[in-house]
Amino acid sequence: MHPGVVAVTGATGRVGGRAVSRLAAAGVPVVALARDPSQVAGGVACRLFDYDDPDSMRIALAEVAALVFVSSDGEADVVLRQHLAVVTAAADAGVRRVAYLSSIDADPGSPFCYGRTNGATEQALLAAIEDVRVVRAGLFIDFVHALMGDGVVRLPDAGRFATVTRDEAADALAEAVLDDGPAVRAAAAPGDRSFAEIAAELDREFVAVTLDDYRTALIASGEDPWWCYAYTSMMQSIAEGRCLP
Repeated sequence: MHPGVVAVTGATGRVGGRAVSRLAAAGVPVVALARDPSQVAGGVACRLFDYDDPDSMRIALAEVAALVFVSSDGEADVVLRQHLAVVTAAADAGVRRVAYLSSIDADPGSPFCYGRTNGATEQALLAAIEDVRVVRAGLFIDFVHALMGDGVVRLPDAGRFATVTRDEAADALAEAVLDDGPAVRAAAAPGDRSFAEIAAELDREFVAVTLDDYRTALIASGEDPWWCYAYTSMMQSIAEGRCLP
């Protein structure tokens, strides 16, 4: 399928930026959407797109046939509000196809706050947009590395999960918006791993802790209460086997 003009949100980020590059290289007319269009790499059309400004969204999506929708960031309730505004703007603008970056555990019943957000966003898209393509990504491997901090890795031995690089997620989004393959697909590296295995790959000592001890350590470190909740809810999702392809 050649969908016509394709817009990409988050075009200054690593996922959105690579998706823009992939689409442009394929000869697709692409529009980069960003809060600060001046930060978009040269050579492509760009428009202002502010997740907190519905009017900017509707204007940016005018005459756009398809949208690569890279999820926003922040606290889950804010993200969901922004996502629902994007869905409304896309529907109002007549966007026919949306390829959405979701997560493997996309379920309104998930213990993981962002799993619930992604599940609710998928439902909203399916109710409003003619053709929805969903890319359910594993955990970003660079995020997992950052989560391990410095020195000895002290995390719950919660279970196994899929990982993906941001480049792989971007490539999957670019493919999804162009082809007529599965409406829902996973973006993940082959196989699955545990925190202990990833620590070993990094030649780091791993010490398993309980979820309660992990939460207590986050609070003691001065971590924001919201992120303490977000991280522990993710660990619960992993423990329930929800983060596998």
